[in-house]
This record gives sequence, C-alpha cells and structure tokens, in this order.
Amino acid sequence: GFLLALLLTSVFHLSAAQEVILPEVKNSFYELSNPKPNEYVLSIIFDDFDRQEAIKFQPLDSDAPELQVTGETRTFYDDINKDLVVKYVADSHGYRANFTYISPVVLKTQPRLSANVLKSGAGG
Repeated sequence: GFLLALLLTSVFHLSAAQEVILPEVKNSFYELSNPKPNEYVLSIIFDDFDRQEAIKFQPLDSDAPELQVTGETRTFYDDINKDLVVKYVADSHGYRANFTYISPVVLKTQPRLSANVLKSGAGG
C-alpha cells in the first residue's frame, strides 16, 4: 500500500512537469476478502498473471504472536508454453519459496460414432 502511494505520488509530480505516458493495465479480476478472523486474502488476476496472497496473524495477547504471509503467483509464458508457479511463505522462520514450471493440460479426444448413429444419419 505504502509503495503504491509513493509511486502514484511520484507519477503525479512527474506528470505535472511533463507529459507522462503510462502503459495500459488490464485488470480482469481483483478481490480482497476476510474469510476468517485475523486472516485476509488478496486475489488479483490479469490476462497472463494470477496472484493470491493470504495474510494471517496471531493476536498480540496470544502465547506466540506471529504474522504469516503465504502466497502463490502464476505467470504464463507464451514462448515456452508453460506456467511458472511460485509458492511462498514468510513468517518468523524466514522466507521460503518453491518454483515449478507446469505445462498446460491438453485433452485430446477422438470422435467415435456408433453403428446406430451412422444408420440414422444415412436414413436407415
């Protein structure tokens, strides 16, 4: 939030001095939800990029107050026809990430016609 505000402030000041052309951002989906107490989930889906992030925290009055951020990003690369999936966790134990390339599932079907369908199509 703070970095976005800082960036927008910088862009505003630059645009006052000169013409600034910003790239078009196509945002297909954005959602912020609160599924459980002390948990927030942010989901953003662009044309070729998805991101979901959950922020969970234990209250300060608990035995072990802790903040945990978990997330997953998925980016599709046309040139190799694969998704790069990054799953990450940041908590009191540090930052951990897992990177995986996933090929899209291609379902191949072969049409099959029964003898009855062929007969009815031929008028029989």
